[in-house]
Amino acid sequence: MKNFFDHKNYRRIKDTLKPLLLLISASLIILSFFEISRLKAEILLNEAINANLSREYYLLNASNSRMIEDFLTLSEEHDELSLSNSELNKNYELLLINYSAFDEKFSELENNYTVFENTISSQLSYFKLNSNIENASEYGEIREELKKCYYLDSINTYKINLPCINFILSHESEGNNFIYKNDTRNELLSLEEFYANKGGDCDDWARAFMASFNYIKGEIRSLNPSNEIILLTYGGSCVSQEKFFLTTKHDWYITSCPITITNHDYIQAICGAKPSDIYGHCWVAFSEEKINSTGNINEIITSSVIVEPQSGEHFSSYTQSLMQEYNHFILMTENDLIMKTDKEDDNSWKGYNDYYNEVVGKKEEINNLISNLP
Repeated sequence: MKNFFDHKNYRRIKDTLKPLLLLISASLIILSFFEISRLKAEILLNEAINANLSREYYLLNASNSRMIEDFLTLSEEHDELSLSNSELNKNYELLLINYSAFDEKFSELENNYTVFENTISSQLSYFKLNSNIENASEYGEIREELKKCYYLDSINTYKINLPCINFILSHESEGNNFIYKNDTRNELLSLEEFYANKGGDCDDWARAFMASFNYIKGEIRSLNPSNEIILLTYGGSCVSQEKFFLTTKHDWYITSCPITITNHDYIQAICGAKPSDIYGHCWVAFSEEKINSTGNINEIITSSVIVEPQSGEHFSSYTQSLMQEYNHFILMTENDLIMKTDKEDDNSWKGYNDYYNEVVGKKEEINNLISNLP
């Protein structure tokens, strides 16, 4: 076996070892360079990661601060809400107390409206009941005597003598002797009270005259609803006066100017006065149409004819009375009492029927409110 480390071999090895060392050194340098580059890249990556983490940490801190603020705000709101809830409970308890009182007031108001409704309904019934003497047993003989006040003039045409109505009620020959009596109480007398009192003031006379006329008209209409009715009276001035007989028997008469009124067979009591009058007065007004509501009063009453019920004499037309400065502010129809709420306003007519409808409407509203309460 040869000695590997003999001089010859050593030299050859020495000659080949140098380049090898250079190669190894170069490789180490290159490897070191790549390692340094890798480390630098890693450092840059770590710096970027660190910067990103720093940014996220900052945002997290900021978010945490907002969360703390929100929490504190919520805490304050919770405290306020707790206080508000406590006040709400107190208010609710107070509301229950007020509701109980409110419910009692509503019930009381409903009862008041019911009383008012019944009162008005009673008044409406009162006017209807006293619009015709057929409804009053005391007037039995008078109803028979009133047959002297109308007659058949021709086929389906009847004439009613208006002064005859007053004559039957007041003339001693008829045995009734109703007279004018001042009513210090200023109350409307019923037909029974008028009969028992043997008279009354102007509004009582107007209603008694109206009730008597309605009886006569009802008798004529019962024979034939299409019968024409012509009214006979007297008044005013004329060229030549003549006898006006007060009954169909031609036993009593006055010398006057006869007046014939056609197409005016609806009657209502009407009251008014002049500006200079201390007291007012009531007449009866005959119109072409029936007054069914306050909405058509002005249209109908304007063309009416006014008659004095305490004599049956023609007073004037409605328009003539206005020219004489009369202001009419009360109407009594067959089923209602109607007044002007403003005497100077012709559009302010309002009757019991209007008040009744308002009361019924308000009562219905109250009942609806009560039914909708919790």
